[in-house]
Amino acid sequence: MRNRQRSYRTTEPNGICTGVNRLTCPTGKVTLTDNGTLLGNGAGGPGIYSLDVGDGYTRDLTPQLAGGTHTLTAYGGDNSYASSSTSVSLTVLRASSSISQNLSVIKAVAGVPFYDGITGYVQTNSGTIAPTGTVTFFDGPTQLGSPASISGSPGGYEPSFFAEGTLTIGTAVTNTVTANYSGDTNYAPSTSSTTVFVLYPTTAMVSSNPSTINYGATVTLTGIVNTTVPASNAALKPTGSVLVGGSLDGATVTSLVATADSNGNWELQVTATATPRGTETYTLTYVGDNNFAGSSAATANVTVNIPDFSITPVNGLSVVAVAGQSASGQFTITPLSQTPSLVNLSLSDYGPATLPGYTITLSPQQVSLNGSPVMATLSLTPWSAAPSNALRRNAIRRSGFFAVERHDWWLLSLFATVSLIFVIGLPGRRRRVRAALGLGFIAVLCLALGCGGGGTSAVSGGGSGGGSTSGGSGTGSGGGTAGDQPQQTSITLTTSLAKLRGSSPILPVITATITASKPLTGTVSFYNFGNPINAYTPLAGNQAQLANSSLFSNVGFYQITATYSGDSNNLTSTSAPLTEVVTGIVPVNLNASTGEDLHVAQAWVGVQ
Repeated sequence: MRNRQRSYRTTEPNGICTGVNRLTCPTGKVTLTDNGTLLGNGAGGPGIYSLDVGDGYTRDLTPQLAGGTHTLTAYGGDNSYASSSTSVSLTVLRASSSISQNLSVIKAVAGVPFYDGITGYVQTNSGTIAPTGTVTFFDGPTQLGSPASISGSPGGYEPSFFAEGTLTIGTAVTNTVTANYSGDTNYAPSTSSTTVFVLYPTTAMVSSNPSTINYGATVTLTGIVNTTVPASNAALKPTGSVLVGGSLDGATVTSLVATADSNGNWELQVTATATPRGTETYTLTYVGDNNFAGSSAATANVTVNIPDFSITPVNGLSVVAVAGQSASGQFTITPLSQTPSLVNLSLSDYGPATLPGYTITLSPQQVSLNGSPVMATLSLTPWSAAPSNALRRNAIRRSGFFAVERHDWWLLSLFATVSLIFVIGLPGRRRRVRAALGLGFIAVLCLALGCGGGGTSAVSGGGSGGGSTSGGSGTGSGGGTAGDQPQQTSITLTTSLAKLRGSSPILPVITATITASKPLTGTVSFYNFGNPINAYTPLAGNQAQLANSSLFSNVGFYQITATYSGDSNNLTSTSAPLTEVVTGIVPVNLNASTGEDLHVAQAWVGVQ
C-alpha cells in the first residue's frame, strides 16, 4: 500500500501587503519550530527563513517530518513589526512497506544453519530518508535467532532495505518461516511468510579393503549412511541412490540395504567394487530423498603398485617410406620387473598422428609383458588410389548428360531377347505377335546403341618434358551425326614441380589441359585421392590451374586427378593420376601405458 500523499502549494502566495503597498511589507526573518525544535534548513540557518523583500512571505516546500503528531509555530519581526503565529497541529502517517524472502537453500537440514535474506521496499513520494529498524524471523511462534539489523538505502520514490538472518530449524517437517520488519518512525511494519522443507540429516563413511594392491587387482569398498530416525518408523525408511566413484575410475555398487544400526536407527549399508588404474581415492555420495538430506565421504588413498617398463630405442626410431611404397620399423618394450602386465600402445603427434597419403599404425596395440622384452612395429601404408571409373561416373552425373556404358546396352538387349523367346511360347496369336514385335525392336535398338553409340571409350596419353605429365581419358558417343552430338574430350595433368621438400617456399602449379574438337566452356575440379581440393575452377582457354595450394605445405604423398565438367558441345573426362611428393620427416609420439604409468617416446615418420 502507498502512504497518504501530502500536497504542497508551490506557487507564490498573494499577500495582502503586496496588493496595498509593497513599501510597507514586513522584512526580516521568521523562525519555524516543530514541537519546540527548529524545523528545516532555512537560508539563515536551521529553522530560520528570510522574508522575501517587497512581498513579505517565506516558505519551506520540502520539510522532513517523521511520522506522528507535530505542532508547528512561526514567529519573527523587524524594526516596524513584531509577529507571532498560532500553533498548527499536523499528523504525518508512516509510509507503508513490503518485504520478500530469499532463502539460500531449497530444502534445509534440521540442525544445520542456513541463510534467509530479506529485501524490502517502502513506498513514499515525500522524501529520501533511508529505512531503519530490524527484521525478526519466526518458525511458527518460535523466534529463530536474534533480530537482524537492516541496511537501508534512500530513494526518491522507493527507499529500500536489506537484512539477512542465520536460521537453524531443529524439526524435520514442513515449516513456515515468517519475517517481521519492525518499521521505524517513518515507515510502517510489514510481514512475509514462506514455506521451508526441512530434511533429516545423514552422515556417511566409506573404507577400502585392501588399501594397497597390485595393478589389475580389485578392491572392495564398504560404506555406511547413518540417520537419527528410529527404524521402527517404517514411513521414514531412507531411499534414494548411492554413487561410488574414484578420482580416476568408477566403481560398481553391488549391494544397497536399508536396515537398523546398533542404536536402532535407520542406516544404509553399501558395498561396491573397483579396479583402480592407479593410486586414487574413492568417494561415496548419498543423493538423499524427500525426507533425508544427502551426504558424502571419501576413502584414504588406495595405493596401486604398477609394474614399470621402458621403450627402446628412445627418440631414435625413424620410418621413412619411398613415395607410394610401404615402410616399417620396430621398437622394444622391456619390463622392469617380473610382475606380468599389459601395456597399451597408441600414437599421437600434437593432435592425431597423420602423414598425408599414408596410414600410420602400431602393431600390436597391446603387448603382454611377463619378464621378457616384446617387439612392436610402426608401419606406414600408402593410401589406395580412388577408382578412376568412380571419378568418371561422378563427372558424367555432374555434366547433366544421360550416359549408359556399352555393356549396359548389351545387357538390355540380352534381356529383351530372352523376353521375346518367352512371349513366343504364350497362348493367343494376335497378342503374342504384338509383344514379340515390340521386344524384338527393343533388342535390336539396344544392340545398335551398345555397338555404335552411348558407350564410352578411354584414350590414354602422356609424355615427358617440362615437369611431370599424366595421361588422360576421354568419353565419346556414336550413333547419329557427329556434328550433332557432344564430342569426346581428354584431359592431361602436368606439374611444375613433381617433388619438393617440406616447408619449401615454392609450391607446385598443376595445370589441367583439355583436348577437344569443339570450343570449350565449363569448369575443372581437382581431387587428391578422390577427395575434392579445388572444385569448379573456370577454364582459361583450354586450361585450368591448381596453383600455390596449401595442401602441398605438408610432408606427404599426393595423388592428384582432375575432371572436366563438359558442356553442351563436349563430353566430360577425367585425367589419369598425377603424383606429387613432399619429402621430409615429422614427429609422432609413441605412447605406452599400464594404468596411470605412462611413457612417451618420440619417433619420426616421413617420405623420400
